[in-house]
Amino acid sequence: MEAASEILREPGLGEVDCGQGIAQATLVATSLGLGTCCLGSGDPDGVRRKLGLPDTCRLLVVQTVGYPAEQPEAGGQRPRPPFEEMFHLNSYGEAFPRSAEVVEHLETEKMIQAPAPLPWREEELLFLRRGLDLKGQGLL
Repeated sequence: MEAASEILREPGLGEVDCGQGIAQATLVATSLGLGTCCLGSGDPDGVRRKLGLPDTCRLLVVQTVGYPAEQPEAGGQRPRPPFEEMFHLNSYGEAFPRSAEVVEHLETEKMIQAPAPLPWREEELLFLRRGLDLKGQGLL
């Protein structure tokens, strides 16, 4: 029994659990009209100390949740390679066939966004910076 508990402590399984938890939290938050953002850090120990977490805690990611101050489209979809280059069927290099019906459904449900940057994005960021009094803090 002790061997099994040691395996569970090895790197990998905790990250999988964390990823599944983040995915579920993101889906629930979105269904409630909330926005989320996953934040990483080059100084996880510093973040852990600032959050008052015990030394035994290993910080993988921080997920913020709240009501978005931005437009739902935010900055637009970040640039991505074409679908056929990202997804493969049965073996690498064999493009996964794209379904026109699925694309149409995703567009109808507004799940496909225009590519970034959207023309009004800089104005929106400036508005938020002024409204939140963030000038001079290097945040935007």
